[in-house]
Amino acid sequence: MKKLFFLLPAAAIVSMGCEPTYCTLSFDTVGFIWTDSVHTPHHVVSVVRESQDTLATQFENTPPYFVVATDEHQSLFLHHTYLVDVYIFNHQDSLLAQSEYLISADECHILKMNGPEFLPQ
Repeated sequence: MKKLFFLLPAAAIVSMGCEPTYCTLSFDTVGFIWTDSVHTPHHVVSVVRESQDTLATQFENTPPYFVVATDEHQSLFLHHTYLVDVYIFNHQDSLLAQSEYLISADECHILKMNGPEFLPQ
């Protein structure tokens, strides 16, 4: 009887049709390349428009590439698509540019749905 007890849950899982998700070990980011050599960004602030949450990241910007969001935020964007307002500031905290990105995520990584590759435009 004990064997039947363990076989029933396993059979129920198989019959549900669940397929495993296989993710790559890559670490994905959404960001932009800064093209203005005169005015250099100091920091980028990314704010989810719907919730007003600021996206903090452990990822270091490596100019000319600047980060908007990373796989650190995958759980926030999973099964959702949010507008993210991006503000780019210089060393004096003056606004150099702003843009918006449309970001979502699958089971593994964040996905840029829309947004510029290069700034300023």
